[in-house]
Amino acid sequence: MPRIQHLSAPAIYKSLAAPTIQVVDIHISELRLDTVTKFLQSCADDVPLGISPEYGAHAALAAVAFSSPTHAIYLRLSSKRTNRPCSPNRLLLQPLLASTSKKYALQMDVLATALYLDLDLRINHGIDMLSAAKGNRYSRQAVYDVLGGDSNILGDKVDALFFNQELSNRQPILRAWALCKAASSEHVLSRLRHTSEIDTSQISTKRLSVLAKLVRDAELLNRLKPTVVKNSVDPNVTRNKSGEVILHSTRYKTRLMPNGNPLRVVTINQKGKQQVNTARLKRVKGRAATIDPKTPLQGNKVVSVSTLGREPPTNAERVRFEVVLSALQRTSRVLDQSFVQRLWLPSEASATPTVASNFPTDTPIYSPKQALNDSQRKAVSTILAADDYKSNLTLIHGPPGTGKTTVIASAVTSIGRLYPHRPMWLVAQSNVAVKNIAEKLASVGFTKFKILVSEGFHFDWHEHLYEKIAPNVIRSDAFSKSSLEASRQLLDSNVLLCTLSMFANDSMKVYTRCVAVETVIFDEASQIEVGCYLPLFARFNSTLRKLVFIGDDKQLPPHGQGDIEDLQSIFEMEHLRNHGIFLDIQYRMPVVIGNFISTNVYGSRLRTEAQQGTSWTNIPEIRAVIKIAKRFHKQGKPYRIITPYDAQRSKIEGMLKQEKLPWEDKCFNVDSFQGEGVAPHFHSEGVVLKSLHGTLGNEEDHIIISVVRTQKIGFLQEARRVNVMLTRCKKSMVLCTNKAFIQGPAATSLVGRLAAQLGPKNWVGLG
Repeated sequence: MPRIQHLSAPAIYKSLAAPTIQVVDIHISELRLDTVTKFLQSCADDVPLGISPEYGAHAALAAVAFSSPTHAIYLRLSSKRTNRPCSPNRLLLQPLLASTSKKYALQMDVLATALYLDLDLRINHGIDMLSAAKGNRYSRQAVYDVLGGDSNILGDKVDALFFNQELSNRQPILRAWALCKAASSEHVLSRLRHTSEIDTSQISTKRLSVLAKLVRDAELLNRLKPTVVKNSVDPNVTRNKSGEVILHSTRYKTRLMPNGNPLRVVTINQKGKQQVNTARLKRVKGRAATIDPKTPLQGNKVVSVSTLGREPPTNAERVRFEVVLSALQRTSRVLDQSFVQRLWLPSEASATPTVASNFPTDTPIYSPKQALNDSQRKAVSTILAADDYKSNLTLIHGPPGTGKTTVIASAVTSIGRLYPHRPMWLVAQSNVAVKNIAEKLASVGFTKFKILVSEGFHFDWHEHLYEKIAPNVIRSDAFSKSSLEASRQLLDSNVLLCTLSMFANDSMKVYTRCVAVETVIFDEASQIEVGCYLPLFARFNSTLRKLVFIGDDKQLPPHGQGDIEDLQSIFEMEHLRNHGIFLDIQYRMPVVIGNFISTNVYGSRLRTEAQQGTSWTNIPEIRAVIKIAKRFHKQGKPYRIITPYDAQRSKIEGMLKQEKLPWEDKCFNVDSFQGEGVAPHFHSEGVVLKSLHGTLGNEEDHIIISVVRTQKIGFLQEARRVNVMLTRCKKSMVLCTNKAFIQGPAATSLVGRLAAQLGPKNWVGLG
């Protein structure tokens, strides 16, 4: 049964007596139309309504309070047993939500989308009050501002009402009344006058579903932030010349951060007694954090330091909320943007790029230090292709060891060689991933890039990670203030690297003006929740032409995916994933492990080939070669070993040594076996052939050949060199190879045709 009570309004204003409010406390299952009607009759059309929600498990609406100046409804939506919204009478709320009265809430974007997600209801004339805040809308000061400002409110009373974690059903009611009262103030109304209303009834179901999920996912991710962080600090307290207290963080992940949250500091004095103190963080420089304790610290030993409260939204998180809020207010056309529609609204996406193309239609691949396999070449070619509808948004799925950074480096070097002024941004979720890309570029001889890194990550913590690329680093505390200064810093670099979150930093604008955000390659994209791209799309819609997402959703997921249902990376978006490119050859794992992972994780699509540097190896063939060599050595038969790949030659030679078999002048590459003093030969497929030292004959009684490749024919397509390899024996020849490979992909090669002519009786399995 509904419960009617009378509450005194909160005494949060300095010059306002607290009136009495009549409250109907009711569960939605008991709601009747006359209850809503009577409440609406108590307020005229021009009377504002304050709304204060409560959220339960999974950030779903648990209760909501509506208040006019004299009446309120407290509507409970969830059962304590299930903590899930139950709404058989939810439609009875629609007259209230659709009324002509303006409705005020602190975060109307969160409330409006929750009403849609949890109750399938729309709201009209919704006003987001925090839009009137002077500064950071997520700060405590923002609430003070929208309630009337410091000069009109009692701060301690506001804190108790809006920031007390011990909730009772009275608090949402009193908060709703406070918002209603604030919205009646000319001081607040003057600042809200230009705030656009949220009217979800005017937004299509598809679009509202997208916006609502973006808001809900962000809310759930925020809930995963701990409410207390135990900071890792050195127990020794130091003081500077001014007497300020300085603590030193010892672990980056739990370092002291200047986020405005209060600290709890426990020290121990000379008598061994503990003192608990509160403090605020004044500034941080690297590991050193200067704090301002509420009372003087006793002793110079720290027992523990804890940061209280959830970390406030980052710049990137704030921009994301602002983008969604503007879409709900219909002051932004972000949902009309091409790339946004490709991700979230594929049925609305246009096949016509929003930005005219100036990309070349055919850029040749340049990969001087690394031979590419077919799937890698396809991936690089797609990155280099003109920005038509098919290639201006590309997913590249790269399992472990398939050369994802090789693909990135090949694309960058190809563009840099032929189109050095074409801008490109290489982006990842983590600083370490960005650094790894930079090192890969440097390793292939491409140095015309700059890596933008935050001072907080680099200084005093991770400088050692950047030693190899130190000349390419621009730290955030050295960011330029003008385009001219930035151009001097960048010199001739048109390839910039940074984390995705840095794009939300306003100090980046000078660099995005110098190097336009046209082509963006995202590494570790499977670890990025799709909503994180929204700030980038919103800010650079006018210049974006091509997006490439590289990752593997079978490895690390986006943060929070284990806790949040349906949290997605771009690789969970089937309409995009189905058209992605799969890198299908791995070079890292041993064959046995690679085959196991392929079968059990990648649906047998991943193949294993061994490659060292720019050459190839095949461990099972090495074992077979050594077994045959032992037999020939025991029988006293003269033999030589030939292989197309120098890495294989080196490994076979090492194994001969290990097995105490003759190894000098025993194992050769094809060209070097052909005659004396052959000059080094660099094969386009990655075969590096070394010259001989001393005199070497070009034949032998018995020849052992290691073909190496098992998937692509590689060297075997070079008929002249294969001819050399097959014609070195005088008495016998043993080819160590994969039968399925020779009868399959290599069937038309000289080796394949030889095997076919000799027939099945000449195949011998080595156990």
